[in-house]
Amino acid sequence: FVDNNLLGALRTQLEWNKLSVLYNTKYGFENTIVRLVKFFQDYITDNNINVVCIDFMGPFRSLECRVLEKVCDEMGVKKLVSLKAAILGRIEIFDNTKRISHAANSNYKRLLDSGINKSELERLDRFLKSYKIRKKRFHGDAWLNILRNERVSTSIRIIKKLRLLRNTLTRRGTKNLYIKHRNITEFSSTPYFVFFPNKKNNHRTYNASPFYSDYAALIRAISISLPIGYSLLIKDHPHHVKTKPNNDLLKAIMSTDNCHYLSLDTDYYDLMENAVGVFSSASTTLIESLMARKHVLTFGSEPYIFGSNLLAPVHRITNLEKLPLIINSCISKPVDKDKINAYLISLIESSSSTINSNNEEDFLICKPEDNQKQYVQIVKMINNLIY
Repeated sequence: FVDNNLLGALRTQLEWNKLSVLYNTKYGFENTIVRLVKFFQDYITDNNINVVCIDFMGPFRSLECRVLEKVCDEMGVKKLVSLKAAILGRIEIFDNTKRISHAANSNYKRLLDSGINKSELERLDRFLKSYKIRKKRFHGDAWLNILRNERVSTSIRIIKKLRLLRNTLTRRGTKNLYIKHRNITEFSSTPYFVFFPNKKNNHRTYNASPFYSDYAALIRAISISLPIGYSLLIKDHPHHVKTKPNNDLLKAIMSTDNCHYLSLDTDYYDLMENAVGVFSSASTTLIESLMARKHVLTFGSEPYIFGSNLLAPVHRITNLEKLPLIINSCISKPVDKDKINAYLISLIESSSSTINSNNEEDFLICKPEDNQKQYVQIVKMINNLIY
């Protein structure tokens, strides 16, 4: 019933997802999966449910939601998955498992067939300019400063100190590695690719690209695939400002001479300006890389966002032995800007601003009191898909 890839992806997350129903030492993982599937099947059947709306703000945070999606597929029940769209600040309703809605998919194919008119290009240009301004305001130094200065509750501080003491006494802790943070200006005259790893133990990575969740292994594979003279610059996830970085990732970088760890203060747009292409595994950053008109190299057969849509303007990596050929293709060929424009327009047209009905006003920083406005937008989009 549940394919092995999904089972493996769920199983590997249990170590740090112990609040999940699937973490059950009494019945075991396999038996708990069976019980959960039976529970969902019975509930849907007994209540004559025709449409299931899943986890409104983040389906990849919950292992149970992944099982529910699979149950809906097998039972032929329509499912709508609502979350913040790849273009942050917007909401998208996924009505299939491709991680791009049927609406976006049909719009994309239409634009590829008929071409993009002047008004659509003008709207995309306005959107991207507005997005960039708000992105720099929200994700730049201001965000890093917020993360650095974020107050931690007393109980969490005590727990962390107790864990540190336990690890010290039992020698279970791992020594933090220290690596030189490079500056982007050092590579102004060097051709380079960029790698954006997700946070360690990121749910989205394990659910969407479980075979490519080892960032250290990916960095080593990219390193030996790069032509002479090219570098790989790694910009870690901003949340590592307040948490220790992934030691395995740092070891991989330190063991090579063409991979370099950038400062977390590196400006995203400065980094993108001269990059040949961008690597990532199940990260929404890849959409912003398309906005910068860069080659996007994404790992997995059905990676997050792009799903199984083979027409998406990205380079899919499903065999690491072909990585050198894909890299050389990026170096030798320009990006297909028409395809990228069509894809971005389709995402904008099929999603909605999180708190505004006016789609020109996007990427506003949402506050708790804005939740009701988001729910109103979600209900409107769901009604459009059902009725």
